[in-house]
Amino acid sequence: DEFFMVRVAGVMEQVRSKYHKPDPSGMTPDTLFTALAKKIHAFTEKQYSC
Repeated sequence: DEFFMVRVAGVMEQVRSKYHKPDPSGMTPDTLFTALAKKIHAFTEKQYSC
């Protein structure tokens, strides 16, 4: 899906390159990736439980 290929990959690249500036929402790449990972894991668990 395009969201993962573009947006999540971009955040992952920022984390790998140790980019620490916050985005307009105030989240750093590390914080954003952690939040995304939690949501993605919860969503995946919900999908597999059906």
